[in-house]
Amino acid sequence: TSAGAGAIPTFETLPVGGKIGQVVNKHLTALTEISAGSYVATGLTINITPSATSSKLFLLASVSVSGSSSDYNQTLSFFNGSNITGANANNGNQIGGVSQSRTNVSIADSVILSYLDAPATTNQLTYSVKLYGEAGITHFLNKTGQDNSGGSSQPHKGRTTSSLTVFEVLA
Repeated sequence: TSAGAGAIPTFETLPVGGKIGQVVNKHLTALTEISAGSYVATGLTINITPSATSSKLFLLASVSVSGSSSDYNQTLSFFNGSNITGANANNGNQIGGVSQSRTNVSIADSVILSYLDAPATTNQLTYSVKLYGEAGITHFLNKTGQDNSGGSSQPHKGRTTSSLTVFEVLA
């Protein structure tokens, strides 16, 4: 801080806050099939107990998705318990979500979701990622739509993983 012309500046202590208090991670390798038409659990679920009511929780997910046929929509969202979190609102028959993808039968795309939640509680919270798939096909996690799970798949159409990480950001 300047003390004026010709005076030696003074230095202030930086404010405390923005430090990471805890990190919780769920890594999912299971090959999952999800039916369409409603939000369905992906298996990415985490429990976390914030240490202070002023803490914020940064949610970060990478979900590997594909489908039994190409060109179908997939919407992914965070949930806190049974409540959708950080998603756009539903609009008529359009489902609200955090992120969206289009299926590809020959590749599993990694869809990234992020959201900064301010739950204002020190109670345990349960966060999860759910997928809402367009009807007409089966939706997959961690494998391509051409993966027949019988060993005769093409090696270059590898299997993938998904993850959900929650960072507690201290105030």
